[in-house]
Amino acid sequence: MTDLEAEREARAGLTRVVEPSTRLPDDIHSLPVIEQWTALLDGQAPGLAPWRDLAASANPQRDLERIEEAGGRFVIPGDPEWPEQLGDLHGTALVDYGIARQSIGTPYGLWVRGNGDLAELTRHSIALVGSRACTPYGETVAAGLAAGLVGKDYRVISGGAYGIDAAAHRGAMNDDLCPSTVAVLACGADMFYPRANEAMFERIVVGGGLVVSETPPGFSVTRKRFLMRNRIVAAMSRATVVVESGIRSGTMNTVGWAEQLGRLVLAVPGPITSAASIGPNNLIHTRRATAVVSVQDILEVLG
Repeated sequence: MTDLEAEREARAGLTRVVEPSTRLPDDIHSLPVIEQWTALLDGQAPGLAPWRDLAASANPQRDLERIEEAGGRFVIPGDPEWPEQLGDLHGTALVDYGIARQSIGTPYGLWVRGNGDLAELTRHSIALVGSRACTPYGETVAAGLAAGLVGKDYRVISGGAYGIDAAAHRGAMNDDLCPSTVAVLACGADMFYPRANEAMFERIVVGGGLVVSETPPGFSVTRKRFLMRNRIVAAMSRATVVVESGIRSGTMNTVGWAEQLGRLVLAVPGPITSAASIGPNNLIHTRRATAVVSVQDILEVLG
């Protein structure tokens, strides 16, 4: 086994054992990745009890085979398609609706499906995020902004949920302008969640876009995985655009990550009578976000 293969296997194992919302004790976390994995398998170091049994039962080589069987791959730092901007996550902390908690950092790797190049697709990308329970106004705006950004040679990043996420992806793929979009999931990349969006995910994968996850094959969604997924969305993007959201929501969690990372935050104003626009309107009012109403506005803010 080459050094790169050994590191890929170690990182694959660590993604199964160490949840994105946790981290190993500092004396272990500071070690090179292969040594981290060896320490977990050995399990003798103080503080490793929570991970010892998980490491013993993990089979990273099988996980690597599973993602290959699903037509994907496991991308790690040092690979040509690794997005270097993910390094900005070093030293960041979990944001739960604006409250900073324990230090997290850069993912061990990303499980990826699709024919696109992850580094290329995220080099000039904008995150479009918002409420699952969006209004027709929000859906129209998200799809229109996504299509317009793709027309200006930008790429779109979002989650895979109903509402604004789905509208953004569909808008980016309008008129078969592909590769154009990256969907970041809170479950394993070998499975699509929500299942009702399966046709959309399939179109992304076969159309030159990508479906990406920090969690290994077979992992289902959890609340914390959604929150940690949001940091990947924010980190891979040059800016985050909020279309519709509540005050306390997963969207605001993404905004918190973007702010930690020094990324631009933009927001689309909406009717003051619409509960769906309370989030973006408040971001604009408190000057946490710049108001945008068109693709041209976004491009001007980006400079």
